[in-house]
Amino acid sequence: MPFSTYDTWYNRGRDLYRRLLFPSPAIRPLQPPQDLPEVELRSPVFIVGSARSGTTVLSHLLQMHPAIIRTRGIPDGEDTAMWVKYAGAEIAGIGSGRAKQAIGSSVCKSMDENDVEEERRKWLRYHLWQKYQRNYPEKHILNKNSHLSNKLPFVQKIFPKAKIIHLIRNPAATIASLRKTLLDHRKIVFELANDKYPCWNIHPVTNGRYKGNLKSNRLFRENRVDLLAEYWCKLNQGILDIKQRYPGMKILTVRYEDLVNNPRVELEKIESFIGLEFYDRSINTLNTNRIDQWKKLLTGMEINQIRNILSEGNINFKYNLS
Repeated sequence: MPFSTYDTWYNRGRDLYRRLLFPSPAIRPLQPPQDLPEVELRSPVFIVGSARSGTTVLSHLLQMHPAIIRTRGIPDGEDTAMWVKYAGAEIAGIGSGRAKQAIGSSVCKSMDENDVEEERRKWLRYHLWQKYQRNYPEKHILNKNSHLSNKLPFVQKIFPKAKIIHLIRNPAATIASLRKTLLDHRKIVFELANDKYPCWNIHPVTNGRYKGNLKSNRLFRENRVDLLAEYWCKLNQGILDIKQRYPGMKILTVRYEDLVNNPRVELEKIESFIGLEFYDRSINTLNTNRIDQWKKLLTGMEINQIRNILSEGNINFKYNLS
């Protein structure tokens, strides 16, 4: 077995072990130390996009490149804990289906360059240098985290040389998969933030009861396909808006379906964007069985509902929901 393949499965096994043994610990911002030195990082790479858009698949493919090292914090390598503890980011992350609370804050608010504190900026950079870059100076640090999708100016302020990969997937497929994932978390309630660039807030359920405002019309339920469609639409449109508002920000948009059907072409494009030579993984195609699985998971009424919301959002990535 090639080392890169072994390393991928080892990381997956370790992540699963952590999720089962340590479900969503309470993590809060730490007090930054004073007088940390400035450190140089080799253009870090961030994968963003909506939850269940294939960011994990892409991160595992990219980490096979010998010049890339992936962050390994909880949950699933997203290292939400790192963003909360060192950068002070307001992120409501989740772990396993047994999670009883959010990782970090209960809200996942949109953040920009004005939310960056100087000492925390230096601390997060120093943390990544100390944990990864110091021992692997030739590698690019890779972090995939969908919660950063509404915080890209915040990310760029900390990492001016960042390369951001925006992964987008068929909205119906994303929504069908995300609904199943959210329903698996029985001990927390998800609320879509009423924001221009929204993410999911997370509230605990104690003794089978949710202590928040049950009258909120933003709480996720199995039949709330409209909230999932709004999330997909606003989040992806928001990334495109940010790309226009911040012309210096380096963002590459990739379609999940193109990656699955022709990984060699897409990976070559992505690695060229990062500034790397193409690394041949001898992969001609990925598992395409799930591309149209959404047709079995969504009703015709739900598909029409998604189509109507997307048309209101004025966003088009050439997806045909028929």
